[in-house]
Amino acid sequence: MTDTARSLSALQALLADNTAGDISPQDLRDVLVSALGGYGGLHVTAGATLQACTATPVLLTQWTGVFASDQMTPAHATDDVTATVAMTARASVSLAFTSSAAVAVTFEIRKNAVLVTGAKSTSTVVTTGETMGAHIEAVVSLAASDVLTVYVSSASASNVTVQEGQFVVTRVA
Repeated sequence: MTDTARSLSALQALLADNTAGDISPQDLRDVLVSALGGYGGLHVTAGATLQACTATPVLLTQWTGVFASDQMTPAHATDDVTATVAMTARASVSLAFTSSAAVAVTFEIRKNAVLVTGAKSTSTVVTTGETMGAHIEAVVSLAASDVLTVYVSSASASNVTVQEGQFVVTRVA
């Protein structure tokens, strides 16, 4: 049989009172797959691509590769990470970037194109070309097929270049 990753509520139902001895070896394997899996992400290394941005947030499109994954589908072609099962996950973004203008640059995590509450980081570039950092972490509930993305905006028109960055999603429940 195929091992199946399950949601927390499904695991709780699967492992309810075992006085009748109905917990099968397959049920236990499903618990292990669910508890020890759930990760994936995107990265950029030595990035040199400019991305235009303004006050209106746009999808960050500078990812160049994917990390190993389980229970998630990271895709740098579409710049997103999709959950394949329901879960609670920690989404983490770490970036080193430059801007073509002295401006406040904001990065945010979105679920299904909607800002995740509190998942935003703004860095103010003082000197054009200066390398800045941004870091965001959030815990988010995901249904199977929910899509996580990173968006970028700036207080006024500029070009942002992410030089190094990681967008990692890890199942926590």
